[in-house]
Amino acid sequence: MASVGSRLQEERKRLKISQAEFGKIGGCGRTTQIRYESDEGSPTLDYLDRIGDAGADIIYIVSGERSGKARYESPLEAMQVVIEVQEELKLKLEAEQIRNLTGLTYSASLDREQLKAVVLGSYQLDGIDIGTPSESKQ
Repeated sequence: MASVGSRLQEERKRLKISQAEFGKIGGCGRTTQIRYESDEGSPTLDYLDRIGDAGADIIYIVSGERSGKARYESPLEAMQVVIEVQEELKLKLEAEQIRNLTGLTYSASLDREQLKAVVLGSYQLDGIDIGTPSESKQ
């Protein structure tokens, strides 16, 4: 059975992040990151929370069971979904909006319908009426 350290390394590689950068994201140095991946130390809760925010599947790292959360291989994949939803809803999103939605879509592993709900909800919250969305096919 794979260890916490080996699953941590697997997630880091899946996200295509170096040990130094992943350690920085988690709030530690490269040496500590290497120790975690070698099972020479146990990651702190704060560390796990931080790397989870960066897209790591914490449930998998800790338990060995995929949470189903890791929907996208990279942020680029999530951005493609954001752009497709933008086109489908006939919206003109600004670059910052696309960047923010991409980050949210990737980290929360939103599917297309969840993303639409977020986008439509954001427009409604901002008082912008973009019309009634078409009914989804089931």
